[in-house]
Amino acid sequence: SPTPLPVAAPSPPPTESPTTVLPSPAGCAGPRDPPPQDPEEDDAVANPRTDDRVVSRGTNSELVDLGHPGSAWTQGGASSDCPHEAADLVAWDDVVAAGGGDVQLPDNSKVLLSACSETAADVVFGKITIPASSELIFADEPISLAAEGIEVLGALRAGSETCPILSTITVTLHGTRPSTITEEQPSWYKGIDISGGTLELHAAEYYHTWSRLAVTAEAGESMLLLQDVVNWDSGTEIVVTTTQMKDSRDWHQNEIRVVDYVRRATSLGDDITAVYLTAPLSYDHYGGDEYQAEVGLLSRRFTIQGDETSEPTDTSPLGCTDGGYASYPCENHLTGYGGHVIVQNGATAKVEGVRFFRMGQTNFEARYPMHFHMLGDAADSYVRSSSFQRSFYKCVTIHGTNLVTVARNVAYDVIGHCLYLEDGVEQENVIEYNLHAHIHPIGKPPGDANNAQELDDIFDSDTPGSELSTAADATASGFYVSNAQNYVRGNAAVGGYSGYQFPIFPEPIGLSRDVALTPRSSHSAEFDGNSCRSSGFWWGHAGCLYAGGIFEHLEAETRSPMRYNPGRTINGLRSCQKDATTWCARWAQEGCDGEYPDACFAYLEVSNFKASLTTIGAMHWGMRGRFRKIEVHDFYEGPAAELFGDNSVDGWLVTCRTANFPSEPQHCGDSMAPHEGDQTARTCHWFDNRAWNIATKVVTWYDTNMNTVITDATVRSCDPNSWPGCTELCLERSNVFQFTAHSDKFLPEFMSMTANFRFEDDPTISNHIMEFNMRDPASIAGRFGGWMDVDGSVCLHPEWGASIIGSNYDAGEWWYIDDECETISRDDLMWCCPARGKWIASFTMVWDSQLEADLDGNGGDYCDNSFSGASNCPHVGYLSKFGDTDLAVQSVKVMSRAEVVGPIPGVTSSEFFGWYMWLFQGAPVSLVLNWIQVHHEGLLVLALTYPANTNFQITFEAKSSCTPSNFLCTQVYEEATSLSELTTPTGSKQFYVDRSSPDSATLFVRIVQRHDRRLSETTSWVDDFDVPLFSNDYLDALSDRDWGIPLRPFSEPTLTIQADCQTTDGIYCDGGAQPQIIPEKFAL
Repeated sequence: SPTPLPVAAPSPPPTESPTTVLPSPAGCAGPRDPPPQDPEEDDAVANPRTDDRVVSRGTNSELVDLGHPGSAWTQGGASSDCPHEAADLVAWDDVVAAGGGDVQLPDNSKVLLSACSETAADVVFGKITIPASSELIFADEPISLAAEGIEVLGALRAGSETCPILSTITVTLHGTRPSTITEEQPSWYKGIDISGGTLELHAAEYYHTWSRLAVTAEAGESMLLLQDVVNWDSGTEIVVTTTQMKDSRDWHQNEIRVVDYVRRATSLGDDITAVYLTAPLSYDHYGGDEYQAEVGLLSRRFTIQGDETSEPTDTSPLGCTDGGYASYPCENHLTGYGGHVIVQNGATAKVEGVRFFRMGQTNFEARYPMHFHMLGDAADSYVRSSSFQRSFYKCVTIHGTNLVTVARNVAYDVIGHCLYLEDGVEQENVIEYNLHAHIHPIGKPPGDANNAQELDDIFDSDTPGSELSTAADATASGFYVSNAQNYVRGNAAVGGYSGYQFPIFPEPIGLSRDVALTPRSSHSAEFDGNSCRSSGFWWGHAGCLYAGGIFEHLEAETRSPMRYNPGRTINGLRSCQKDATTWCARWAQEGCDGEYPDACFAYLEVSNFKASLTTIGAMHWGMRGRFRKIEVHDFYEGPAAELFGDNSVDGWLVTCRTANFPSEPQHCGDSMAPHEGDQTARTCHWFDNRAWNIATKVVTWYDTNMNTVITDATVRSCDPNSWPGCTELCLERSNVFQFTAHSDKFLPEFMSMTANFRFEDDPTISNHIMEFNMRDPASIAGRFGGWMDVDGSVCLHPEWGASIIGSNYDAGEWWYIDDECETISRDDLMWCCPARGKWIASFTMVWDSQLEADLDGNGGDYCDNSFSGASNCPHVGYLSKFGDTDLAVQSVKVMSRAEVVGPIPGVTSSEFFGWYMWLFQGAPVSLVLNWIQVHHEGLLVLALTYPANTNFQITFEAKSSCTPSNFLCTQVYEEATSLSELTTPTGSKQFYVDRSSPDSATLFVRIVQRHDRRLSETTSWVDDFDVPLFSNDYLDALSDRDWGIPLRPFSEPTLTIQADCQTTDGIYCDGGAQPQIIPEKFAL
């Protein structure tokens, strides 16, 4: 929103207060319209798809529970508290001169505008001012009012909550678009400005305002079967939403139709309703078991609209092309200048049953169809059961305002974000049961043909050359939620750059920039029962739910202009229980009640969410997320969910291909269906074809610093051999799981866990369970990729119980841990092995400062993150398991960027083994281990061979911020007397040296994980000081034992092994490479 608007020029003096009470207007209006009627029953209604079941509200989802406002409601009974029936009203014509011009109502008056009033359609009033002590009231009669604007200092009323208006009333707002978007007009101009006053508009409510198809509707048919009872009038307009991948101005399959009549069809289901149309459909609209097209009512009895000149004049061409996209909506439609409604200066607005048509002024800040502006707490305000059609700048904007309700609305054909929480401070608003469809970004949608994670910055109109008043509108979506602490439930988003956006606000912006609040750290109030479809087409990382993209002031001092980057943002949403400007608080003395380290952590909570016909179901570039009951159908590229940070998915249904997925693109090429407004066939670019010619994956295991647990998942129809139109590349690279394996810079830890996976309708799924995003050249990330399959369901061996899955690509037999191990996927890419009590552990190592200096990120260029440079990482040694006999064959390579991940025995294992490391240049003088990650049921021992007579000092140090007066911060290890002691260590005896060979000494060190800020809760070593686990506290699938991923510490604490040996260079003990003495396994 802009800076405060200038005070408008004084209105002309009011006419004298009338003394005549308005007589009854009988004879002017004729009979009132009846209220919307319940539809009649018709037993003859039949299912046009005899082979398809009728989908009801109770069966429209297999897993999720989509939100619903409940059974049909009525406004029956006698009306009461009707403002137009009050006794002290005065007639409009008694106080307003005929012929138009500015109008100021008298003070202390209630003026009734009725069908008898002289407000002919060809009369356009100027500014209508309602003083603070006065009211303008609409009679329940057919009325048309045209004006340049209305300033409401008092009250503007039509009906009440108990007295809805039944007649057709239209308010048309007139005005001319300024030549530039920086030229401000008074806030009443071509609008309704409720400034400190009251707006109450209550028109007849239709139920339900939108529903979903109960059966697929095919082109040529004139009847729709809906899941809900609707009381829509004959002659009303509806929209039938698309069920195709692309939904854009230049190509879409939404259809507006007119209702002929409506009938109940209880023979097909309790709430099933048949809606008959005056004209047949042009396209198919899917209504299968997985998802169904929404049908929304656009007409209302009360309309606020912009005049005919509101339409944009820059509307051609619709489709443009470049080297990245085959086609995209051209960067036009920037001149729409409709009406607007703004509620400000402590005003109240109660709006229901209103149609907002041709509203919003493109790129003019604060000129939105419905705008709650800087109201603070506004629990009495709402907009519900209304519609927004052909909106030129958003739908409902909530700005610096809390507690507003936005419910049961239908929006269609909208430029810019539809539901928009503007500054990041808006909280506790209720946004429920709305349908937002056909949403248009302003300008070219950001993204590129390579689907890179990083995108270019976008600036607002304070930056020369920018045509965006709000830079975020470049990624316009159905719901833009800049603060998670709002109630978002039961909504449907169709189209848009994404369906639901959770942008990252490091601090509030705009007029709220000085509010002491950190939006990015806000916790979720509720996000439940929402759905999305035909969204995320323009960029491979947007998807239906997109938590990402940063919006902030570019200059900290002036806090202007605004910079928006819709791409990847590291450590984006932080989700704290209390406000945090940097990181979530962790300690009791910081005001946290929970246990370390989760004391003040919170999560982006998403439940009962359905996504379909999208690139990615959910993209989360945040730190913590919990996803419960998620369905994803007909996605392309994938994954079905890409989750950064600590995330869990509990209850997941994924259908890679339904019967609705087309066998070829419908929006380009010779098969392109006719389209309203643009029927020119376009050549298909690979971007258009990507759903058929590139890999689709269900799950992406990222390569570093993540924790992801997925439980209770059903994967259906994900065998690419059964997909129509799947090309050779699609067949080769489409898999359920994909490891991000291109990097020698960002390396995996123990990050992933699965349980209760089911594969359905996938006869050859074992060949498509796992793939790397890159195989050649082999990388560190690829060699060390692995995860825990808690019940053996991914390995297709539930009889094994817990299993370990690990790389078999250039990794020797590192992950081979049992004679029953089997390979899975093409080319035997991965091992599946019964765990039998074993776990996964990881740590990083540093011993050579020159190797460190040569690494990419430290000033060198070795071991980088690029596909082409992954082979640059020097091979410096081997790591093997105890019991191996051939390092070169059975071991995994140790590279100069030395992070290792692998299997370890556990306390319930039948045999003990550790990890043996051998370096080409010799034994390291000082070996520092950090990022240590070991489950408390795991046993990890690292062994190295040193020259004989080498002595050792081994020290464990907590983070430098540890306070030694309260906690144990440093521990010097003591030497044990035998290796077996390390399997059940007592106190600080955590290492052993085998000196049985006269030529060498083998060091064994027990590696344990401790908290990053202290080694013990006291000042003494405690053996059972366990590290908290991620995702074992609430997931049913993990509740039978202590399953969970150890929360990875920061780089500290560190374990330092200092060898007292002869050394020339200070890095390696003299003598070069030591003998390869791989220890034996032994029974526990």
